[in-house]
Amino acid sequence: MRLVFLTAEPESASARVRIHEHLPALAAAGLDAAVWTIPRGAAARLRTWARLREVDAVVLHRKLFDRVTLASLRRAARRLVYDLDDALYTRPHERPDGRSRRRFARVMTQADLVLAGSDYLAHAARARGAARVAVLRSGVALPPTPATPQAEPPRLVWTGSAATLPYLEALAPTLRRVHHSVGGWELDVLADQRPALAGLPVRYLPWSLEAEAQALEGAQLGLYPLPDTPWARGKCAYKVLRYMAAGLAVLAVPHGGGAEVLGDRPAGRIVPLEAWEPALCELLRDPALRRELGAHARERATHVHRLERRGAELAELLRRI
Repeated sequence: MRLVFLTAEPESASARVRIHEHLPALAAAGLDAAVWTIPRGAAARLRTWARLREVDAVVLHRKLFDRVTLASLRRAARRLVYDLDDALYTRPHERPDGRSRRRFARVMTQADLVLAGSDYLAHAARARGAARVAVLRSGVALPPTPATPQAEPPRLVWTGSAATLPYLEALAPTLRRVHHSVGGWELDVLADQRPALAGLPVRYLPWSLEAEAQALEGAQLGLYPLPDTPWARGKCAYKVLRYMAAGLAVLAVPHGGGAEVLGDRPAGRIVPLEAWEPALCELLRDPALRRELGAHARERATHVHRLERRGAELAELLRRI
């Protein structure tokens, strides 16, 4: 089976997690997969679409096209799959975006299969006309060994980007109260921009895969704060998966995929933002609890979210369309 992944941003974190990391598993399953960058301009796109007639399936990653472009792609693709890992029908600023809503609904009705990164996104896809939807959560590569518990002080970690830093910065008043109640901890922040967290014990580390791996190795607790908004609810909790794979205890909000990936067995604390202060104080004061939650998290990452397992699931879904 020959297939092509179409993406506008082949170097993005989303493309890395949803496409590139699965290519070895797809090859092992006998699927011939290629990644093509969506060209700019109508003429260049039409030339690209013409080449797609030679493949068995096209996986469109995140891109929302206008009516004419989508129609021409649909005619060229024998089978069209849409990969969804964000609430693309809305926007982070929450202002109405009618064009995105219309384009999203259109591609939902045209796709032969929608791959949704969470239950929340799967529901959104069905509500907007998708006939066939499969939940395909992101997979995570496991470090050879989980993080080794470090001596005090406890080290917390948050990893993200300039786009998601406001979610952490909004937690500053809570973090200051926690620091007043339970001192002696430090927070590593990995992003492409310094956080506005004055007066807190924060170490800023410019994000890279290598820096993130090192920070996770030395941490005991991963943070996943999100506002309860339509955009944030569509997040797929990939950073939670990274924390779990490293064997960290996790403090997460219930929405944004946090509860879905952590599961029913306690692999972390799933707490609304307004209750984070007592939950964080408890975790900072109880190293045994952190170790227990971290062990459960690593076990769940190994048996449920392992990258190789998710790649095999993707291969089977693509075979069956």
